[in-house]
Amino acid sequence: MYKRINSKLQHHKIVRMPNHIDSYYLDSRHRHVYPNCEYHFPGIIHWPKLIYNADKNRYFALRPKQWRYTLLYIMGYVVFMIFFNWVIYRHLCDTVKTNEPLIKLNQPTFCFGPIGERLSYRHIEYNPNSHADVNEMYQRTHNFLRKYCRREINNTRFGPCNHYLKYGYNTQEPCVFIKINRILGVKTIPYEHSDDLSRSHFRKIDYLNLKRLINATDEKMRKDRIWFTCTCENCPDLKADIDFYPNPSISTKYVDIKEKIEIKINSYSNTFYSAWDLNRVVALKIKNLDINKERKFNCRMWAKNIEIRSDSYGQLTFNVLVKDEWYNKENSTKPFQVQKDEI
Repeated sequence: MYKRINSKLQHHKIVRMPNHIDSYYLDSRHRHVYPNCEYHFPGIIHWPKLIYNADKNRYFALRPKQWRYTLLYIMGYVVFMIFFNWVIYRHLCDTVKTNEPLIKLNQPTFCFGPIGERLSYRHIEYNPNSHADVNEMYQRTHNFLRKYCRREINNTRFGPCNHYLKYGYNTQEPCVFIKINRILGVKTIPYEHSDDLSRSHFRKIDYLNLKRLINATDEKMRKDRIWFTCTCENCPDLKADIDFYPNPSISTKYVDIKEKIEIKINSYSNTFYSAWDLNRVVALKIKNLDINKERKFNCRMWAKNIEIRSDSYGQLTFNVLVKDEWYNKENSTKPFQVQKDEI
């Protein structure tokens, strides 16, 4: 019986099992490399053999009829991918609206100019006695404003923050411009009275500044306003001498829009910016900055439905450093010191 079964297995090209009383050893290598292992699974054709058959040392050694299933699989996969992509495309075309964003923010956001270098764009650093630094900061600021006004920028709107005075970068009183970005479908609910302010929702310095700002504004001018406050985070007593031009607030009519505004420049191109957008820009004239001391400023926008969360969500942070010709020399000669939190 054993011989008959053994001969039958040998007939099907399966390796004959050794006698149980004979001594033999097991190869420790992986199963797919030991001799005659392919005869243990005679019905399986491995994918590499479709390209190269090592036994016959030939490429594409399969017969034409042996390729029929492979070709059927490939054709089925191609047909499935075409159908799948067509369904997804039709779904997107039917559901996605092209005249408004798919995901909407629920409040306006901040941006500012001029920005610093690419890796440290929140860092404004310059030497007022260096013509190269002054011209560079002037050009960055001018480019920021020119995006919203292609003609000559109105010099009276931003007071001393104009291009004739190099936007203050030839002095220790630089100008930084902040702008509110519009959000489609957002309706801002402003603070019109200081009694609307809840002390528990504000930092002490923000509460006092905003309350003072509202009370100092005429009641007729308080309606439909988004308010701004700016503080110096690392100045003594958190006091920052900042002048706002034209005002530390803007009208909500320039921010609350219901549909996308597109302006035609010529017959070939359109733009989303115009001189009307300068109404969303406020200039900050920062005064009394110390030489070679970096100051960190935090500006926030205020309305009843505007929340202050992370950076750029209801607030904006940037650094200003006014340096002299000795700044780089002093910093290059300072010994390296390990901070306490690094130990």
